[in-house]
Amino acid sequence: MTRLDHPDVERRTWRDAVAESVVACALVACVGLVPVLRLASADADAADDETAAVMLARTCVSERGWAVESDDCAAIAEVVRGRMERTGESWVEALGELSPRLHGDAPIGRPWLRGLVDERRPDGWRLARWESHRDAWLRTLEEARALIAEERRVCSSAPVSWGSADDVRRRAGRGARWHEVECGETLNRFGWWSR
Repeated sequence: MTRLDHPDVERRTWRDAVAESVVACALVACVGLVPVLRLASADADAADDETAAVMLARTCVSERGWAVESDDCAAIAEVVRGRMERTGESWVEALGELSPRLHGDAPIGRPWLRGLVDERRPDGWRLARWESHRDAWLRTLEEARALIAEERRVCSSAPVSWGSADDVRRRAGRGARWHEVECGETLNRFGWWSR
C-alpha cells in the first residue's frame, strides 16, 4: 500500500479539501458583502439623519413658530448635542426625550406639527394657506439638516434646557433656580436648572 492509498491520508486530504473550499467560499462571500454592508450602513445613516432633521425642524417650528431668522433652532441643536454627548443617545433618541409630547404618540394641541415632513401641506393644517408657510418650513428643514451635519454654536456656554419666559417663571416659582445662557436672538430662554 502506497502512502496515497492509506485510508487516513485519503480522509485527511478529503477533509482538508472540503475545509479549504468552505473557507474560500466564506472569504469570497465576505469580501463581496463588505461593499454591500457599507452601502446599507450609509443608507441607514442617511435615513437616520433625515429623520433627525425632520424631528429637529418640527421642534424648531414648535418652539419658535415661523421666525426663521431667530437663533432658536441652532440653540436647540446645542442642547440636543450636549445631551447626546452626556447620554450616548442618537439625535432621534435625544430629541424624543427632550420633546416627548411633540415626538410621542399622545395627542397634542397642534397635531399638524407631526405632519411636517416635506413641501406638502401637513395633515390637520387649519391655519392660513399652506403655501404662505411652506417656504419657511423648507428653510427650517434645511437649517436642521445643516445643524445635524455640522455643529454651529450660538450660545456663550452649553445650555441643557430651554423654555419660554413663562416656563422659566413657573418652574422657578416651584423652587428651582434658572441659570441663563446667552444664545443670540431667540424667542426662548436657554440655560440649566439647579436646586
